[in-house]
Amino acid sequence: MNVVTHCLALPEILENIFSYITDYKDFVKLLRVNHTWQLEAVRAILKLYKDRFYRYNHIIFNTLLRYDFDCLKVDRSKPVYKKIYWSGPDKNMHDINYKKIIEYILSGVEYATLELQTLYKVSLPLTITKKIDNLISDYLLLEIKIDDILLILWF
Repeated sequence: MNVVTHCLALPEILENIFSYITDYKDFVKLLRVNHTWQLEAVRAILKLYKDRFYRYNHIIFNTLLRYDFDCLKVDRSKPVYKKIYWSGPDKNMHDINYKKIIEYILSGVEYATLELQTLYKVSLPLTITKKIDNLISDYLLLEIKIDDILLILWF
């Protein structure tokens, strides 16, 4: 392989390395190697937080669906109650604390927001700081959404 081929393969190699590192401290250590490593590490971190963001949205959506479905159990006149939740005297219906699930997600979202804001302070190219900024605003909107859900669950 010649030098050009090695240079072209470098981003792919770095992407593979960063995709297997899950500890945030290891990312920070790798940021110190050189500028190319720093950019690839930041891109990998952003991918990690995008994936987390979508996972949080998915979990919230599923939790709300289960909450709505469990609300149907209260109304015994609904056909769905008779088909699914017609429990006998010795059956124990488990109680899911939806408020705690949503609060747990909120703490993860708040922590991710703080980490992204810390990452934003690193001197990076403008295109990457814009991506970080957009991701931070997405996380902040998710925090507002979760706060609204928690208000609904209180009543």
